[in-house]
Amino acid sequence: MGNTIIIGSSVSCTLALTWGGVTTPWDSSTVLAPLIIGLLGMVAFIAYEATVATNPLVPISLLTSWTGISGYLQTFVASILALCVAYYLPVYFQGCKGASPVMSGVYGLGMSALAPAAIVSGLLVKKTGRYRLQIWVGWGILLVGFGLMSMLRANTSSAFAVGFSVIVGIGIGIEYATTVYPILAPLPVTQNAPALAFMWFLRSFAGVWGVTIGSTVLQNELVKRLPSDFTSTIPNGSAGLAYALIPELPHLEPQLLAQVEDAFAGGMMVIWQVLLGIAGLGLLCSLPMKGLPLTNRLDEQWRPKQMHTPSEP
Repeated sequence: MGNTIIIGSSVSCTLALTWGGVTTPWDSSTVLAPLIIGLLGMVAFIAYEATVATNPLVPISLLTSWTGISGYLQTFVASILALCVAYYLPVYFQGCKGASPVMSGVYGLGMSALAPAAIVSGLLVKKTGRYRLQIWVGWGILLVGFGLMSMLRANTSSAFAVGFSVIVGIGIGIEYATTVYPILAPLPVTQNAPALAFMWFLRSFAGVWGVTIGSTVLQNELVKRLPSDFTSTIPNGSAGLAYALIPELPHLEPQLLAQVEDAFAGGMMVIWQVLLGIAGLGLLCSLPMKGLPLTNRLDEQWRPKQMHTPSEP
């Protein structure tokens, strides 16, 4: 029953977020009905797991500590930021700098700084046994990174955009590696499996929200900033406007091309500002967590049994 509720709710929310502002207006019943049903279903899922389920997928003990709740909220926020940047940073390079899809991917490699940042921050937690400082440093770096990215314009050098994305990548890497610790620290090791499963579900579900937030902001800004007589010539009107425009950029007259690039830059600026606010929310979510000791005790129930050869007693 728990699987049925959470799968149905997740699919309902995902469909609404996929349709909203692309194939159907946000204020239509086609979007609002599945979104509301999905969110209510998730509330019902938590209530069912807490009161009825005999073997719950998400034991309510995972959500009884403010430190653990803080870790889950930070995981959700960090995943929104990561997916939104991954999807829309290439749009900046293609829409504002005329980069090809391949080159926009090359420019986006600055985000790969998240990998070494995650490794280093994880090693620091292992060495010090503390996680709060690393998490707060990560949120601070993200605030700086998105603040810098909100300064990008159509005529800004690509080198600055790549450099700013490195800063954002470092912040995301730190959060990806460290938000797991406030989730696990309040729990006995026997709860690690369901705790991590719920964390990974939140990461995946948050990615849908990240892509949707970026899409909605960019669509609305392009419709507002581009000449209406020009957007009316784009197939499907405003639906998928950004991706319909990009292939047409090399064929535009210089004056119109400059207007379109400025519109893309303005839309992307608003995306970075929104993400800056979401990163600030992530920092606020980190404040209730406590610096709990991290356990290194082995769970004897799951410890591999010592193997004996037939000749041994």
